[in-house]
Amino acid sequence: MSYRKVRIGSAERAIVMLDERPVRYLGTGVHWLVYLRGRVELVRHQVESLQARVTADQAAIVPAGDLRVLRLSEQERAVVRLRGKVVGWLGPGEHCIWTVARSAAVGTDGERVDESAVRIDVLDTSAVAVKPLSAEVRAVAPSSDYIELTVPHGAAGLRFVEGVLDAVLEPGRHAAWTTTRSVKLTSIDLRERVVSIAGQEVMTKDRLTLRLSLAATYRVTDPRRLATVARDPDEVLYLAAQLAAREAVTSRTLDELLGSREALTDEIERVACSLGNRLGHD
Repeated sequence: MSYRKVRIGSAERAIVMLDERPVRYLGTGVHWLVYLRGRVELVRHQVESLQARVTADQAAIVPAGDLRVLRLSEQERAVVRLRGKVVGWLGPGEHCIWTVARSAAVGTDGERVDESAVRIDVLDTSAVAVKPLSAEVRAVAPSSDYIELTVPHGAAGLRFVEGVLDAVLEPGRHAAWTTTRSVKLTSIDLRERVVSIAGQEVMTKDRLTLRLSLAATYRVTDPRRLATVARDPDEVLYLAAQLAAREAVTSRTLDELLGSREALTDEIERVACSLGNRLGHD
């Protein structure tokens, strides 16, 4: 005969194993274990850790109010809260969470309020776009599951799904689930910008060498086109202005250049703008 007295603290629970089979669940308090035969083992669990390390057979004898078993699919996630605070993030798979009553506190009105309740919110992440998570939840959500971007005024956001441009986003805070697909959020500045073209030596038609410096002002008018056509718009416009200036100077003599400065500027601007429009600039 096996005869034993055990005490279970408020922060723990226990499972009695008889010949390696779970036969009894013990809550807080003093318990007597009396068995006529077989090998008895007591497995203690700390419930403050929330995650329960129990087998399926052990979980089956735990009361529903003390343990919650979750089975999350590939497109599901869960947020765990204890005493109103976010304490965990659950990925796909099976999870056992201790939901035992712990303690109560006195509220501002003098009534006792249960602060110990464990709350589990299951999230469906099958959609791409999602309302931005709170700061508490965002702190525990891994970057492999969730991303967000704040697009400032004067800019446009771009959302790429599996490498394909999916949407152009207005200024504001945007978020996306990345649990079942690759998603990238980025932004493009729509404000006017200046590209300076460093001084370059160019030979005129009458073989005189000039040193030419330019400055081009532009802004993005079509972020969708820019995102799908050019990798580095500054570099493309820099080269376009260089080539336009070189072509305009080499086709004129010095006297022609001095006598038609406005025409030269207009020609360079026309060539550069033609390329810029194809990229989504003006």
